[in-house]
Amino acid sequence: MSSINNKIAKLSPKKLKVRNRLKNKSIKDYEFPPVSRLILLYLTSLIFYFFNIISGFIFVTALLFLFIFLIIHYSNLRKKSNSNRVFVMPFLLPFLIVLYEFPIIFFDEYKFLVTSFNQPEEIISGTNIYFLSVKEDTVSNIQNEKEVRNIYATNHQEIYEIVPVTNFIRYTSKNQFIYELVGLKNPEFEQYYQDISAYIGSDNTLIKEFLSRKNSQGNSAGLALVLSSYLIEQNFQNDILIGVTGSVNKSGKVEEVGYIKEKILSAERSGLTFIIVPNKNIIEANEIKDDLNLSINIIGVSKIDEAIQLIEDLHNGKN
Repeated sequence: MSSINNKIAKLSPKKLKVRNRLKNKSIKDYEFPPVSRLILLYLTSLIFYFFNIISGFIFVTALLFLFIFLIIHYSNLRKKSNSNRVFVMPFLLPFLIVLYEFPIIFFDEYKFLVTSFNQPEEIISGTNIYFLSVKEDTVSNIQNEKEVRNIYATNHQEIYEIVPVTNFIRYTSKNQFIYELVGLKNPEFEQYYQDISAYIGSDNTLIKEFLSRKNSQGNSAGLALVLSSYLIEQNFQNDILIGVTGSVNKSGKVEEVGYIKEKILSAERSGLTFIIVPNKNIIEANEIKDDLNLSINIIGVSKIDEAIQLIEDLHNGKN
């Protein structure tokens, strides 16, 4: 012991000052840099993942290694500081990140997103208002697009498009999986649900059932739901087969939707006379009609009131 004290006594005042400062350094001085570095590495790995540079397995493995490093770091820190403090907070955020991202490894097998024909649906029987949707399938463990086409051809299913699944699509699917796992709907769909329910303001059980479907995650049924509800409430007899697609907000505006080409093809194939689309989609819709030489009548609307007036005008022979 005396020899150690002698060595310390021989230290220069400057070195002794540095030694005492390190010895007395608070445990808090060590806490945040490793966590911040982990967050930075997490975000960097996430960017690499989004750009398809790394797979989900590598992404999650990297997070696990970072988390293990953090455990080792704080275990050593605890020993050096002779502290009995439990390091909960430094572990909490990294642990939640790993827990949230872990399911992504199960989505690596998704290879192609296939859109195909889906029969237009009359939400309320007798209204002749048909909701246009597109069937989406995720194909797993098949590397060749030609093989995908052969499978659908064997099952006599018409394919609209085959899109290679990107990591961004996988990540979105993973998030949706987590929402459903904890009993939540997609926040965007939840807002759409509230907007539709507030605008319709009716107790129509059929519409409520439609909105409550487990797989109802899109918002393009909004306009069809409102028009169907209006026809029932007004006891209006619609004899014209009308396909409808369009999202609506609580102020009654009709918003742009996707898969316009596929929906027009579905309406044409099903023998619908007219299709109502958002005004924001009308240019694209007319180009598709001309390019494919289709016979269906396409009309754009920007507000719900315009769509209602349009149906009335069609029955009065004004269109």
